[in-house]
Amino acid sequence: MKNLFLLAAVLLVGCSQPDVERANHAGNFSKIVLLDVQGLWGGRDLWLSSNGTGMCRVVGQPDDKAIPGPQEKRYKVAISPTEVGALRSVLGHWDFSAIESSSRSGIPDEARPRIYLDDGNKVNVAYRWKGDIKKGDAFQAIYVALKKVVETATKENPVHSGPLDWKWYPEGFPKTDMVRSMEGKKN
Repeated sequence: MKNLFLLAAVLLVGCSQPDVERANHAGNFSKIVLLDVQGLWGGRDLWLSSNGTGMCRVVGQPDDKAIPGPQEKRYKVAISPTEVGALRSVLGHWDFSAIESSSRSGIPDEARPRIYLDDGNKVNVAYRWKGDIKKGDAFQAIYVALKKVVETATKENPVHSGPLDWKWYPEGFPKTDMVRSMEGKKN
């Protein structure tokens, strides 16, 4: 029921835009990636295909101080067609390629979430320092929608637990280093 309410709210927001403008931003994606793990504090990463399947991981510091370094838990993602539609509605409300990334230097230990979007024709990456994410803007809206996908996936049992492997990524998705190297480039 909560997801249906979210979908209805997203659709209402999406319908407030003129049809001509909205037609330019259909919300299509073949792959979308959220990279949101900061080495000290942890976070979450998400790799999602247009059919609603993918992987995510949640990273944090272990409770047991005898275990060194950040630990990760990986989860399979399988969201419903309704949830994919809700995500498409959020994406369709904004022109992803027009999102401005942060231009300032970061504060020490500040997180910098990155969103990679492949719409089947072009690929773009947007990123923001955590302190630059503003409520109600395109980046924040998409970021929140992707975090909700992770929250849904983490209700299931993890398929892997162990030390953080920075280089890991699921097959069929871009390497993390490639996504980071695209920061600020528009294709």
